Amino acid sequence: MVWDADARQVVQEAVEGKINRFRASVRLNVSLRTVQRKMKEYRERGEECFEHGNKGKAPSNKVDLDAIIAFIEEHHPRIEGGHATDGMT
Repeated sequence: MVWDADARQVVQEAVEGKINRFRASVRLNVSLRTVQRKMKEYRERGEECFEHGNKGKAPSNKVDLDAIIAFIEEHHPRIEGGHATDGMT
């Protein structure tokens, strides 16, 4: 689910008691349990609860291109400045 501005407003209204949890779940097209979880998280963390947990973190499978280039240059010096297939014939 994308927690856009409208969805945030619905959760905020549910926390403030302007609408009930069931009505919030219908408006957001999510389960009642999802609304309950988001309401609890909103009370604890505020607007921050709508951000993805991995925001700002590098992927675990991120490749360090500088290390790869250094390795290639160290172990395959004939490739420098040319195409990878140059000198293979």
